[in-house]
Amino acid sequence: MADKNYFITGLTAQKLLKLRKNEITFCDLDCDLDTGAEKGIAVDKENMGPLLQVLGVKIISEKKTDMEGIVKVELGKGEKTTEIEATEPKKEYKVSIDKRQGGWWDGGGEKQFLDILKEVLSPAVKKDILICVPHGHATEPERDDKFHVFCWSSPPGEKVHQTPETMWGYLVSCRDKSFIFSGLGIPITTDEGDVVAELIDDNLYIFHDIVHRGDQEEYAIFRRICQEVSLDLTPDPAERQKRKEELSRKAYIELCEKRLEKTITGTRESIEKGEKEIQKLQVQLVNSIREVNGCRAKLEQISSRETLETERFGREFDSLIKIPGIEKVEVNKDIVFLYTEYIYLPFEAEGIKNILDIGKFRIEIDLHPEQQRQLVQRVHKPVRYVQLAVQLAWRHLELR
Repeated sequence: MADKNYFITGLTAQKLLKLRKNEITFCDLDCDLDTGAEKGIAVDKENMGPLLQVLGVKIISEKKTDMEGIVKVELGKGEKTTEIEATEPKKEYKVSIDKRQGGWWDGGGEKQFLDILKEVLSPAVKKDILICVPHGHATEPERDDKFHVFCWSSPPGEKVHQTPETMWGYLVSCRDKSFIFSGLGIPITTDEGDVVAELIDDNLYIFHDIVHRGDQEEYAIFRRICQEVSLDLTPDPAERQKRKEELSRKAYIELCEKRLEKTITGTRESIEKGEKEIQKLQVQLVNSIREVNGCRAKLEQISSRETLETERFGREFDSLIKIPGIEKVEVNKDIVFLYTEYIYLPFEAEGIKNILDIGKFRIEIDLHPEQQRQLVQRVHKPVRYVQLAVQLAWRHLELR
């Protein structure tokens, strides 16, 4: 069922102006009733409580209208007849940088720090907030209607303390000398046991240069300080516990989001790594396919002339037998043996021509590819018939 909206008539121009000044949202409306058409304003349930508070009245009666979800209400000082309570109108508090104090902001991330103040501290202080950076100078507390935040400052004293390495587990970006607790206010203590800030009435002093870089660590520490101050400004125990649970819930969500982001980042890196590996494998696959296709083409070429080559091999063997001076040819595994007849070398000594019988030779032709080079070096000189045999062996090997 939708929330009710309220139709109000009879408000003077002065009252309407008062509603606008207090930022009460409403709209003009003409509504048909049993008594005829009436002019007035329409207000939703969220703004009805603040309206009653601002005008100092109650809802005395309600009456249905022809418009669904809208009831006409009569306002007055009598006894209320509805569950709507008068509530304080919501007010938007301002958060800004105060440069009147002579402070300056030489770091970064001004918007992020202001957003943290608005989100965390503004609901607790319920005042306009001014943030100032005295940049290592002591500053007297302000006594006005605003809440003041002083970064890298203190009411009295000098920078004599070595800033801790971590605060609530976060690394401190700037560890220049910082101030110490003055004892005039409420100390803000980290989980490590260090007092890093001080709350004096409506003045928050942060002792170190927390706005030096404007990085995630500084944002996290600044947020945590604001959370601690927010709890200290909540006097009601039940409300304080509620605020603490809200802050713990928010911190838990942020922690889980960081872990999720880390998982997402790791997953993206794995995808990128996998994609690069896929590209590498694709190149290898293409090269392998080309190599296989080349082998297939070669095989097809050789296969198409297999019969012709077999006949050629037979002719080669027959030519070995017909070589002059060869008695016989034998083949054993990868080696062809050629046996020569007696070899006679003519020579002349002291004017006398003679013939030298140097005997028979066995020529080995190794057809194994790894041994072919050794074969050529070993047998290419002794007899003129060896060169022919080696050439035949090479031709045979080229087809392998």
